[in-house]
Amino acid sequence: MLGVSTAPVIGRVIDRLFPWFATAIASVASLIFYAIQTGAGGVNIAAVVIVCFGIDIFRQTQQVSLATSVFGLDPSARSRMNAVLIISIFFGQIIGTSVGTSVFNSHGWRPAAALSVGWQGFSVLMLLLRGPHCSRYTWFGYEGGFEMWKKKPQVSPETNSGEEKIKIERGTEGQQSTENEKTANDDTSRAQVLNQDYGVEKDNSRVEGSERI
Repeated sequence: MLGVSTAPVIGRVIDRLFPWFATAIASVASLIFYAIQTGAGGVNIAAVVIVCFGIDIFRQTQQVSLATSVFGLDPSARSRMNAVLIISIFFGQIIGTSVGTSVFNSHGWRPAAALSVGWQGFSVLMLLLRGPHCSRYTWFGYEGGFEMWKKKPQVSPETNSGEEKIKIERGTEGQQSTENEKTANDDTSRAQVLNQDYGVEKDNSRVEGSERI
């Protein structure tokens, strides 16, 4: 539940980071929590609770950052890449469950926790073989620098001037429509006054005619 509840906050942070750095932070943090479990899991129950919270949060961070990285490769092939990602995670979970259960049943909880440290350390090693800004078909090495945060898209002055022109035109059109409405109202009121005056004159003429008769 903690990992699910922190997903919106994690997603907002990952949106500002390049996915490689988010994955690296999550992997190293998970490695630290697995090491805490290996060393202090049998000392106090508080260590177990803290480790469970930490692993849950950073596992969620790792999955979200990996999905963001994969989906950013080719928008037209997201469904296929998502299928490959889910299958890979599924096979990894099957292998980890099988080996971890065997080690736990044979040697106890501490070697099982040490096995988790080994798995996580292997994932960190694989991640460090390739830099954060390598091109799509570069499997090993580093290129493109180490910029961590994504740059916010800047709005060009031409766009701002265009938006200001649109606002000015809309304001001018609004003023013109208001003036036209005022003119139409004035014309309507004048017509009503004239009709009333004409009606009064007509009634007076009728009264004068009847008096003559």
